[in-house]
Amino acid sequence: MKTIFATSFAILATVIYTHAGEGRIEISQSIIPLTITNAESYIATQPLTGKTGLNGIIIAADNVTIDLNGFELAGVAGSLNGIITSGNRVNITIKNGTIHGWGASGISMATASNSVLKDLQISSNGNNGLEIGSCSSILDSIAIKNSGNGMVGGSSCIFTRCISKTNASSGIISGDSSTINQCTTRENGSDGFNTGTASTISGSVSRDNDGDGIKASASGLITECTSFGNGNNGIIVTVGGGKVSDCVAYANSDYGIHVTEGAQVSSCTTRLNLDGGIYASSRCYIIHNNCNSHTVATTAAGILITGSGSRIEANHATANKYGIKVNDSGNIIVKNSTTGNTTNDYDIVSNNHFEEQVDPGSLFSTKSWINFRF
Repeated sequence: MKTIFATSFAILATVIYTHAGEGRIEISQSIIPLTITNAESYIATQPLTGKTGLNGIIIAADNVTIDLNGFELAGVAGSLNGIITSGNRVNITIKNGTIHGWGASGISMATASNSVLKDLQISSNGNNGLEIGSCSSILDSIAIKNSGNGMVGGSSCIFTRCISKTNASSGIISGDSSTINQCTTRENGSDGFNTGTASTISGSVSRDNDGDGIKASASGLITECTSFGNGNNGIIVTVGGGKVSDCVAYANSDYGIHVTEGAQVSSCTTRLNLDGGIYASSRCYIIHNNCNSHTVATTAAGILITGSGSRIEANHATANKYGIKVNDSGNIIVKNSTTGNTTNDYDIVSNNHFEEQVDPGSLFSTKSWINFRF
């Protein structure tokens, strides 16, 4: 009996600790579920399938790399998370594979910081596609048809070239001081992108999401992005001090671009958004934008200002109900041009710094700050 037990243990140890090339430990179906307790590099050698009521892989060590090697890590009915961290972990890398069908999240690593997820396809999981902690990178990955959010990152995370589509909640969520670059969100059940304070979104596309297309918090920077056909605002900075530049907002169900106190909107194009083109409150700088064809809402304007202390300069507003509409005093409105707005080209309340050129066809004036209506 003693001999049989010793032999069986030796065989099991050989299975668990078989090393592939480059010193990596092989992961085969026979050792799933797997708990990793050593700082090692692991590689899958075949498709992997989970078990009911259990996580697939538990990472209980720092400095771990898992290469799925192009294989799938598949959940079954009643399974838990595909990959999960136990305790606070650092320096974890998961790459190169497909994770789908888990009862909870595909990857649940909210307690892992300074980590990397890359080249992953994550789909049809019962909660979020992937979650990762602060100071981490998510690269070249796709999250589709998950029952929670597609991708969730903590503070100071970087998302690069990722796609998040048809998830039940938001497409990509990131914490404060995060960066999102060259990513796409589409047809998600809530917001396309949702970022924390002092974050940047650049070169990205948000389309046909049920909530806001792109949502940023205080001091958010949104540049060279496109937001199309979303259920709320195309682009919104919910707290003051943000900047939106060189963006396109088209056919969104609220405003194309909505900013709050102390924000700047520059060199953007808005068109066919239901409530209007650009909505700004107080102490904003709205310059060099093209806003056209906002006609659905009763007060739809190319540019709507609701507070004081803003500067509205060198914008072009055409074929809206209102071209430029300013509802509060103490703003400056200069060098703008309007035409074809059906209710009024300029609807400016009193006590603003505004001088209008009213003669159609007259494009010249001795006043350098004139606003044109033609």
